Amino acid sequence: APEVPAAMAAAKAPGKKLTLEAAFEMQKDLFLAFSAKEFQGELQRLEDRLGKAHQKTTGEHVNLFQKVQDAVLPKYGFQEGRRGVMEMMTQCNAFFNKSTEFKENTMMIDQLLGLKPEGQDEGRTPLHVAAFWGKEEIVTTLLSRKSSVN
Repeated sequence: APEVPAAMAAAKAPGKKLTLEAAFEMQKDLFLAFSAKEFQGELQRLEDRLGKAHQKTTGEHVNLFQKVQDAVLPKYGFQEGRRGVMEMMTQCNAFFNKSTEFKENTMMIDQLLGLKPEGQDEGRTPLHVAAFWGKEEIVTTLLSRKSSVN
């Protein structure tokens, strides 16, 4: 399973309504966890076999994404598993329509996971994606973790 910082493992009280501020933190945590070298390696091997998720999202894609979601979402009051993801998506839908920054963060995560067809994305690292979207704090965190620039 992808490595998750201990701070992310501390669960928040379940059943709380997500605030926009907490949603931004959750997006950052998800992006960083999806950027982990181990996860990116698993994703690359999966894409080599089955293609990118935007071409066809398979059960294997969903299961791989779920590993990270299960590690991150409980911190924000969502349970592990698909039910927690669906609840998170339901709560976040309002933010997607009201906040340009939230929408851009979602697109950035989708780009990282291969959920959006972007021809120029071939070979982009998580560091490239974060820099493209102007996410200075994430770029700094990735660099401190010695994330690959290539």
